[in-house]
Amino acid sequence: MKKTYVLDTNILMTSPNALFGFADNDVVITGTTLQELDAHKGDPGERGYNTRETVRLLESLRKQVSLIEGVKTWDNGRIMLEPDMVDSSVLALGYSIDVPDNRIIATVLKMSKSDKYQTPVTLVTNDLSMKINASACGAQVE
Repeated sequence: MKKTYVLDTNILMTSPNALFGFADNDVVITGTTLQELDAHKGDPGERGYNTRETVRLLESLRKQVSLIEGVKTWDNGRIMLEPDMVDSSVLALGYSIDVPDNRIIATVLKMSKSDKYQTPVTLVTNDLSMKINASACGAQVE
């Protein structure tokens, strides 16, 4: 079954090629993630390099077609940008929309309820705290 995976910033800062690691599924980068990448592109060492490489990959895809519509991958998946689905009303009480992780979680939850996404939506993160928070808010997490 086809799925939609939303990649957390830390995944891309660790491995830019993660964009292409989900076979025939859809990979989504949130607007919040894109802004976080921008904030870290000047970081020293491997973290900064990976961040810049991720941005370069996204730019090369953007030149092909709108990232909002999605770029088809060789294995029939898509890579796309979702800038709009931040909605504080889908978060559990006590979760502030001002926290970037919570904005990403809110986007995942809103996408899950949207007719725009016809497949299960799963957040992919290495951040254990974010996994716990996302799960507490009702999001699917890997």
